[in-house]
Amino acid sequence: MAKRVPFERTLRLGPATLRLKCLIPAEQLTALSRQLDPFAVPDVGPDVSLEVQACHHDLLHPELRQVPVVRPDRLLWPALELVKDGDGWRGEAIAASESILLALRWVLGEELLKHSGLLLHASSVLLDGAGHAFLGTSGAGKTTIAQELEWDGVFSDELTILAPDSAGSWMVWPSPFWGTPLAHQPIDPAPLSGLWILAQGERTEITLLGQSEAAVQVYQRAFEIQAVERAPDLALEVISRLIAAVPPQTLSWRRGDSLRSNLRKAAGSPDR
Repeated sequence: MAKRVPFERTLRLGPATLRLKCLIPAEQLTALSRQLDPFAVPDVGPDVSLEVQACHHDLLHPELRQVPVVRPDRLLWPALELVKDGDGWRGEAIAASESILLALRWVLGEELLKHSGLLLHASSVLLDGAGHAFLGTSGAGKTTIAQELEWDGVFSDELTILAPDSAGSWMVWPSPFWGTPLAHQPIDPAPLSGLWILAQGERTEITLLGQSEAAVQVYQRAFEIQAVERAPDLALEVISRLIAAVPPQTLSWRRGDSLRSNLRKAAGSPDR
């Protein structure tokens, strides 16, 4: 087995604070540090802890090679096992930073709900000091919008953190979870101005969604909350508050059209 080294950080992710402690292969330390160190804060009493030990593939539970099992006190996922341990989580993962990050995503998704926030399968960008989140099915253009267009900043091209700040205003927060392997420097949180459900279309068009459909669209893209104890009900409460504050709209986008101009027009801001 490759040499393993300790990696221990307290991370501030949105309004949640998590303490991560794990052993990882030495050759993966630099990449994991580059991804998570921008979110590290002094250890002042985290909300939840996560301890993960890297292990050899042959030592993993046989169930991990089968269909994932998700329960309130246990998560079995390919290459990962987590078990509830008091106020935190403890588990094992194949010796890869990707497995550690999957564990971190799982715990963060549950923890954000306690802060009236959500971890969403969505890209998110900064435009004119405001945040915009783009939700949609695979292939709808979430990653393309984040990576290929010119924005004032990008929060994430894969998983977006939405949560209220201390004043109760919904914010987009920087995320360490990206679909691209490059290092990304987090940008400051920004007020959430647009919640966009991407749709295929022959022209760029914006339409308002009804509340029921909007709730379904957002719920479907919340990160793996369906099996967490009370999470579905709590998530619906959080989503109801979110869509009341920032009503989602359907965005049909034709590639080549100026998405920046259309978002500014929807916000009532002059294009420039």
